[in-house]
Amino acid sequence: MPRYTLNGTTAEDLVAYLKRLGSDGDRGVGGTEIAVAAVVPGSGQLAGIGSVVGRLLSAHFDRVNRDGGIYNRQIVLKAPRSTHRAPRWMRCSG
Repeated sequence: MPRYTLNGTTAEDLVAYLKRLGSDGDRGVGGTEIAVAAVVPGSGQLAGIGSVVGRLLSAHFDRVNRDGGIYNRQIVLKAPRSTHRAPRWMRCSG
């Protein structure tokens, strides 16, 4: 392992951080599930793209969950639909 020279304050900060590691929880990670958020377009000309993206993500996570999930946790997709329209320059003209 490499050797590092730390000043007193940095060493104290590192020790405090290491003590917290076991008790800090990560948002979206629970004992039985992992929540993954994705924003997909919900209106306007990009609505179809959003539904395709949502279906692709759901299908992928379903496959991962069938195989046991991630460390025995199921992946749950949280995908609120966006109500904003794409900027004019992004819209299809046709």
